[in-house]
Amino acid sequence: KGRVDPDGNDLSADLLLRDLGSLGGGYRGALAGTASFKGTSEDGVLTLNAKGDGLGIGRAEVDSVLRGQSVVTADLAVKGGQIKINAARISNPQLNADATGEIAGAVRKVKLSAQLANLGILLPEFPGALTVTGTAMQDGAGTVLDLKGIGPGQIDATVTGRLAGNYASGQLAIKG
Repeated sequence: KGRVDPDGNDLSADLLLRDLGSLGGGYRGALAGTASFKGTSEDGVLTLNAKGDGLGIGRAEVDSVLRGQSVVTADLAVKGGQIKINAARISNPQLNADATGEIAGAVRKVKLSAQLANLGILLPEFPGALTVTGTAMQDGAGTVLDLKGIGPGQIDATVTGRLAGNYASGQLAIKG
């Protein structure tokens, strides 16, 4: 519902997808929430607030992290046709992940923070919490990663380097 206007849109939607499995591709679960967009394709604000139940994408590892009820929120800005993450969050009993972003010209930078309650659900030999923090910076040449992970079994690792713009190649240093 809302208004579509070249000078500025004001749109909102109530979302209810009772069975994501109908989309195919291994998706499953239900999703309900609200979404809105105010502004133009050059300057606007997009928000999403949703709850998912029993979400899955057909990959056992990912599905185990998404099980139960998940809450997804996003506050995005459109500036000069580019999407900026003001704040985004997904949380459930297994995972809490947050992202915020900045745009400076052609460079987009995202600050990431994620906590997995128990790495053992993915790697049984490493029970305990895993925390990953850092940044991903996208420019005309690709994406620069600077990430740090701390977790069970004395995990203290960094991942730094660059991925090509099409993600077909990269030069990463993994230490720890």
